[in-house]
Amino acid sequence: MSKMSRGLVLVLWIASLVVAAQWGASAQQIPLVPKGTVLSGPDLGFRVDKVANGKATGAFVVKINGQWAEVGGGAMVPLVAR
Repeated sequence: MSKMSRGLVLVLWIASLVVAAQWGASAQQIPLVPKGTVLSGPDLGFRVDKVANGKATGAFVVKINGQWAEVGGGAMVPLVAR
């Protein structure tokens, strides 16, 4: 293998590492969800109140007569807090 072909292989290898690093960094970005957005199915959802450090906090909501209403009851709080 000549010095020219070794140099070319080295440049291509470094370029592939840079491309892989860029691809990996873009895959880790978490899209921002606006406050008040409801991530939902037809009748059950999760209303996002805040996103901090890549973790969404909010409340479970249900659809009643076409309107989202927050789920009440203490049984859900310990499950969500974990």
